[in-house]
Amino acid sequence: MIVEFKTELINTLPRRREMRENIVYLSEKTMQSTHLCPTGCGEEIYTPLIRGGHRYILNERGLVTLSPSLFCDKCQTNYSLKNGYAILDN
Repeated sequence: MIVEFKTELINTLPRRREMRENIVYLSEKTMQSTHLCPTGCGEEIYTPLIRGGHRYILNERGLVTLSPSLFCDKCQTNYSLKNGYAILDN
């Protein structure tokens, strides 16, 4: 399954109740990212963007790639987020 995501550059991460599906919230100021799981299970996936941890790249269209892959504990799904697309492994 492939799910399209948009990227929203922000200063601080939103609260869970303020988040929308298929949006990656990225704060370059605090070096953090968050989004809702692409399966629709509702789990918030928080990603610190720190040295030795996850890295991010914004392409020319402003779409994000996060690496390495991500994992949702709630639904046990492993996925990659590349150029604005979540690619689910299972």
